[in-house]
Order: sequence, then structure tokens, then C-alpha cells
Amino acid sequence: MINQFSLKKDLTIFLSILAVVLGGIIALYLYDAKTNEVSRLAEQLFSWLIE
Repeated sequence: MINQFSLKKDLTIFLSILAVVLGGIIALYLYDAKTNEVSRLAEQLFSWLIE
């Protein structure tokens, strides 16, 4: 039988890693191309994720 706490802990770790990776990618896009359309898209995505 799967331990519920262990599963929840693993999911939390996975989500936090995913959040860090996504944040890093967005930050790189914003740093790399400040006047680029990609940065505007990343900013919109980022603000959407925060809300």
C-alpha cells in the first residue's frame, strides 16, 4: 500500500523543483531579450502564474 504522506512529500518536492526550473527559464528569457517578444510573453505568463 502506498504511503499517502510519502506521495504528498514527493509531489511537493517535484512541484517545487518544477517551479524553480520554470522561474529560471522565465528569468533567463527576461534577462536575455528585454525588448524581445519572448520577454513580453514570459512576463504575461509569469504574471498569470502569480495571480
